[in-house]
Amino acid sequence: MPTRFPMRRLVLMLTGTLLVSGAFACARPVRAGGASAAVADAPAPGALAAPSYGAVAAPSSGAALAGGPAAGDPVARGRWLVTVLGCADCHTPRLPEGRQDPDFLFAGHKSNDPYPAWDDSLYTKGYGMLVSTSGTAFAGPWGVTFARNLTPDKMTGIGGWDDEAFINVLREGTLKPPMPLSYGQLSDDDLKAMFAYFSSLKPVNNLVPFRQLTPPRLPGEIPGKKGRP
Repeated sequence: MPTRFPMRRLVLMLTGTLLVSGAFACARPVRAGGASAAVADAPAPGALAAPSYGAVAAPSSGAALAGGPAAGDPVARGRWLVTVLGCADCHTPRLPEGRQDPDFLFAGHKSNDPYPAWDDSLYTKGYGMLVSTSGTAFAGPWGVTFARNLTPDKMTGIGGWDDEAFINVLREGTLKPPMPLSYGQLSDDDLKAMFAYFSSLKPVNNLVPFRQLTPPRLPGEIPGKKGRP
């Protein structure tokens, strides 16, 4: 009979997976681009033979991320979690000089900021994603997606949500690249702590553009390649 992993080892494995996923999704290297977009490093052409953009993760309640403040102070623990997971790297726009805009903390892509467009020919040249100079808009084979406004503004942010709605968004497979689906595997308490922290922020009225998704692709279809796979 196979030996079961001790719970401590399972927690450590989950923690490592979450941290690595967050680092690659939000702290990725970017090459300088044009006035309104930069080009992110990508795999070589054909490296992704069967794209599955926006794949659905099974809803589950995972283990709490090890370390940080105790769950007894949800705002403090939530602040620690969003810092460790690098949420501000994508959800806080950057100014032209590269620093994050303190007036738009976690407010997502600014409504009037430029954003890149995607052409499948870029994939055949080895590019996997274009990133706006603000770091909050992302174009790739899936289309164009924008970092959400996570401030408690009731009109344009998550001020009308409760913690159950927040958990549902992270677990029901509605997330699109480059948002890591693995964040939905955090425990209920950790996700509620993150929501508590976001709810404590200054509301910022900023209407983020709606995502622009490409039509569904055929199974195994490679962007930029004509005809059936």
